[in-house]
Parts: sequence; structure tokens; C-alpha cells
Amino acid sequence: MSAPTVIPHSAICIPHSMHVIHLRAPWKVQPLEKSSNSVRCTRHFNKPTGLDGGERVWLVIEGLASTAAALLNDAPVGQASRWSSGDPPARFDITPLLEQRNKIEIDLACPAGGDPVTCLGEVRLEIASGP
Repeated sequence: MSAPTVIPHSAICIPHSMHVIHLRAPWKVQPLEKSSNSVRCTRHFNKPTGLDGGERVWLVIEGLASTAAALLNDAPVGQASRWSSGDPPARFDITPLLEQRNKIEIDLACPAGGDPVTCLGEVRLEIASGP
């Protein structure tokens, strides 16, 4: 399997006809370390159907309350920094890593007493034509 491609947001041309799949609840949340606020948010999803050879599937994370590291099917996808208003979302091309059944894991540090799923922000798949 080849590594995912990370492309700077400024180099991405987003087509007008894009299919979006929001990865909302249920997220399974597990602590990573006993003495910290680090958690792993895990969710499963099926491979989008009807993909043709020219379409790419992007994992998009927007609205993070902390830094995060993403994995897909146990393979590192990339890291995202805390998001603030006006910043572009983190986008990772996950097309080469997709299987029929997929597991996404996002490790993040959530402020004490914060809801991990809220700290995670919005997670979605964007399916678009082209590179």
C-alpha cells in the first residue's frame, strides 16, 4: 500500500460537484494515558460505493480544539494543528488506504473536562474528481 498524499490547502482546487459524507456519531472514545487528557476517537465506515478511477477520497478535519494525529486502518494519515476561525481544514488524500470496511482513529488532547467529540470538531469524507 502506498502512503497517503498530503497536499497543501493552497494547492487544492475544490470542484463544485463534490460528494460529502459526514462522519458523525457514534465515535468510541478511549483515554490514551492515565495522567493526561489525551484520547483516541475511533469510528468505522464502509468504503464509498461507485468510485471510479479518477475520483479521490479526502479525509477532512475541521474545527479542532487541539492538535491531532489521524490513522486509517492502522496506517498514519497525517497530523492536524488546532483550528481557529478562518484557517483551512486539514485535508488528507486517503484513497490508496481505503478498504471495504475502514477504521479511522484520531488521537487528540482535549482540555480538562472537555467533551472529546466536541474537541474533535467536524470530520468528513469528500469525494472529488482529479488529483
